Amino acid sequence: MDLKLFLPKQPRFFELFNEQAWCLKEMAALFNEFTQEFKNFDNYSLKAKEIEHRADKVSHQIIDTLNVSYLTPFDREDIYNMTIRVDDVIDLMEDVIHNVYIYKTAEKLETVEDFGRIILEAAQKLAELLIHLKEQKHSEVFRSLIKRIHELEHEGDTLFEKSITCLFNGNIKPLEIIKWKDIVENMEIITDECRSVANVIEGVIIKSS
Repeated sequence: MDLKLFLPKQPRFFELFNEQAWCLKEMAALFNEFTQEFKNFDNYSLKAKEIEHRADKVSHQIIDTLNVSYLTPFDREDIYNMTIRVDDVIDLMEDVIHNVYIYKTAEKLETVEDFGRIILEAAQKLAELLIHLKEQKHSEVFRSLIKRIHELEHEGDTLFEKSITCLFNGNIKPLEIIKWKDIVENMEIITDECRSVANVIEGVIIKSS
């Protein structure tokens, strides 16, 4: 007999996972728009900071709920780790937008829009994983989402190499090279983190199945 049938579903946790997923999608959509428009850096930085603040509040709510709950849908340490890692992805996107604003970067590197597209899709898939947590099973949908996030991470690696080639083979001033190298490294880190968090979530589901 499956003992999970006798345990409470803890709907509050899944509501909060959904809220975190929404913040993740919202930040990714803003990030993608930012890479397309590449202007009004101060406005985008303010919008990103507002989303990041809301995401932090959700993360704190999850941790607070964890601290007062006797029974949890998943292992306590897993929930904490998952929550912090998703929040880190949101923070990284906000950091890139803010850094571009600080650097006053003049011209857009040709690979930036592609990074925006990849990060948008990877974050959306990651958000879907969070939403599917309530099913508490390693379904085909779950596996396909994780597979796609891994594919996008590989695309990010390739795009990073292309970006570095563009920086050092073009007529770009040394100071701009330093700025852009930092920016594209952080964008690649975002795709890496999306894959890592997807693996964490997969582990959580496998343990609970």
